[in-house]
Parts: sequence; C-alpha cells; structure tokens
Amino acid sequence: MLMQQEDQTKRGNSLSRITKGNSLLEFIDDYTVIDIETTGLSPSKCSIIEVAAVRVRDGDIADTFQSLINPGYEIRGFITELTGITSEMLDTAPFIDEVLPKYIDFIGSDIIVGHNVNFDIGFICDKCNKWLKVPFLNNFIDTMRISRRLFKEHRHHRLSDLIKRFSIAETVEHRALSDAIKTNQCYNYMKEHIKKNK
Repeated sequence: MLMQQEDQTKRGNSLSRITKGNSLLEFIDDYTVIDIETTGLSPSKCSIIEVAAVRVRDGDIADTFQSLINPGYEIRGFITELTGITSEMLDTAPFIDEVLPKYIDFIGSDIIVGHNVNFDIGFICDKCNKWLKVPFLNNFIDTMRISRRLFKEHRHHRLSDLIKRFSIAETVEHRALSDAIKTNQCYNYMKEHIKKNK
C-alpha cells in the first residue's frame, strides 16, 4: 500500500550531492533491510566498521550479508562499549574497498528498509562516491518515519523504543545484522497493524 512518496534526490553537479533515491512510505513484500555501525556521526570524517543487509522476498528472509570493516585505525572506547566491536576484531577484517562492492552488489536495485535510514544512506552514499565513484540511488523506506505516522501518541520512535513497544526484544545490540533483523520485525509489525486497522 503506497501511502506517500517524496523525492529526496539532492541537486548538484557532483556525485556527492546526487546521492539519494526517493523516500517512500510504503508496505511491500520484496526489499532489503540495511544497518551499519560507524566510528561517529559524520559520513565524511568517520568510518563504517560493520555492514549488514537482510534480503526479503515475499515477506520472508531469503538471504543475509554481514561483514566487519577495518577502518585502518584504533576505534574509540565508547564505540566498543556501544557495539561490542573492538579494535582487535577489526584488525583482521577486510578494508572497505573490498567489502563495499560486495555489499552494494548484494543490495542490488532493491528498495531499502532501515530505521532512521537516512543516517545509514548518508554513509553509504559518501563511501560509494569515494571508493566506487558511483552514486547510491536506491529508494528507501524509514521505519522510524512510518512509526511516527502510525503512533503519533508516542514521543519516542527509536529502534530501542519500537522493539519494546512491539514485544520484539528488550534491548538493541548495536550490531548491524541483529539490528537489521529487528528492524525487519518492526516493519512487519507495522504492516500487520495497518492491515488490522484499515
């Protein structure tokens, strides 16, 4: 069911400005859920240290992709505290120039689902422009945005809020694959909520 579509394509002459597809408010059965972990908030200054994707076909998980990424430097302690990912774990991980092409190939032309997905897409767009010299233009669905539309009575719509509210789990692990799977569960919960409340 298509609820709304907004063109989020940025204008400009450089690849770094033409990076996003369309933001959709839609419930579909074929898509790929993504999540990443990073060393900070700035796509241009910080690194991706883990990527994951969950391919969904006919509403069921068909395949997954996950990889740690070596940023080439020691990560800060608070990132380890948040994610459980240590510099030692990343020392033997592949670098982004090896992981990113495989990750983008796995996602393909799918519509992307993610929670607060503009954050993830910002990093992926920046890294695609830098390492692959191509834009990342997949259309995307943000489960945070859907939750804000469906449950206006609630103040907070973080993934940690949704998984408790929907009785999915008690905590967010801040690991990419686990969080992608939980995001998919939240998306499915809201899809069923719409069906039951037509």
